[in-house]
Amino acid sequence: MRNTYLFIILYHMLFFAVAMANGNIYLIDSYGYLAQAKNLFQYQSWYAEEWNMPVLIDYFSFRPPLYALLLGTLINTIGSVYVALLIQNILSILSIYTVIVILQKFKLNHRAIKFGTVASLIFFPTQLVMANLVMSEILFQFLTLQIFYHCACFYYHHTWKNTIIIGLLLSLVILTKPVGLFLIIPLLVYYFLVGYQKHGQSSVAQLAHMLLLLSFHFITLHLVSKQQEHQTGYYHYSSIKAVTQQRYHGRYTLAAKFGNDYADRWNDSCWNVLQAAPNYKIRYQTMEAMGDSIIKTYPFTFLYLYAKGIAVFFLDPGRHDLFAFMGISKPSDTGLFHQTQSTGFSAIIGMLRNAPILGVVILIASFFWNILVVLLILLFFLNKEVPIALKIVMFLFVGYFAAATGMLGVARYRSVIFPQIIIVVAYAFEIWFKYRNKSKVY
Repeated sequence: MRNTYLFIILYHMLFFAVAMANGNIYLIDSYGYLAQAKNLFQYQSWYAEEWNMPVLIDYFSFRPPLYALLLGTLINTIGSVYVALLIQNILSILSIYTVIVILQKFKLNHRAIKFGTVASLIFFPTQLVMANLVMSEILFQFLTLQIFYHCACFYYHHTWKNTIIIGLLLSLVILTKPVGLFLIIPLLVYYFLVGYQKHGQSSVAQLAHMLLLLSFHFITLHLVSKQQEHQTGYYHYSSIKAVTQQRYHGRYTLAAKFGNDYADRWNDSCWNVLQAAPNYKIRYQTMEAMGDSIIKTYPFTFLYLYAKGIAVFFLDPGRHDLFAFMGISKPSDTGLFHQTQSTGFSAIIGMLRNAPILGVVILIASFFWNILVVLLILLFFLNKEVPIALKIVMFLFVGYFAAATGMLGVARYRSVIFPQIIIVVAYAFEIWFKYRNKSKVY
């Protein structure tokens, strides 16, 4: 495995060197994180936009603070944002190392682990790109992977230590990205299934473990919501739920039904109404109701876009992030996801015509690799040699993040399950090597 570790480290060093050389380390969301990091230290506020610009009130509670807190700490103590990128690369390497440890625990062949890891890294450049952009994806990935690891351990060793660690990690996840808020649901399902699998029913001890997890979840949620109440006057976890419901779910549904111009006019009319809201509670509830109304009116259009978003979650080769990192496009350029949701798949043809040949080759290779990975995921669950503990936790984690991302699925959101993809690919190589060995015998 020494050569594999060397490749992983050198591959990360290569991308980090490119990031330092070209300085293309920002997406549009990066500026929100930087603004939040600055505001945390200067004004003790979670506001995720420029302080001295016109106020965008939704951004007081738009982003949980953990990534910005780490970013601000590093910038204020060391004075360079590249130190944050260095740490992200280290976290990425540690995540891949954790995957290797998991695979070794389940006694996979070293060749299968090596080929699975290297192939996954080569054909999913988004992992290395995100490690070298000012974004929270790699931190979120690292935290959720540790939960995944300790869940797998809990299957074999029902210890309070594992549950406490999972609970603490769950709190950090909630403080990192809003999509982590309902991770408690698959965790509780997992604990219930583990109890049923081991004992035929969920035991009292199992219930106690579940209640302990719930306590971590609700305490963290309450503390965050109290801070949001302090900032906005309304007790809630994050504005992103309401913003997503109106600005994306409602708007994209109308765009698919009546065209982009109609959707934009509706969005502008919503903005005028929301700006007149007397307080943030009414603004939040009105925003959410606007999106709900469109979804209820056109449920099949919404479900189509939602299913398409899940497909994109698994298949998107990551053009927007890769091209921004390579300097081919600007961070503020409209992403292909937005264009396809608004105008259809014809936007992809236009992108391919204007993209450099190297970029197109990378994207096509990544796209076909993603199709293969989807097939390998199905094979993983059908493979009788995969331990049931791994199947259960894999299904719950991958299923949760795909469903939670929904309509907004893009490659960078898939980075959260990249460690799980390595596991799937490694098991596929394990099957392949065993098949070849049997063929040689006969």
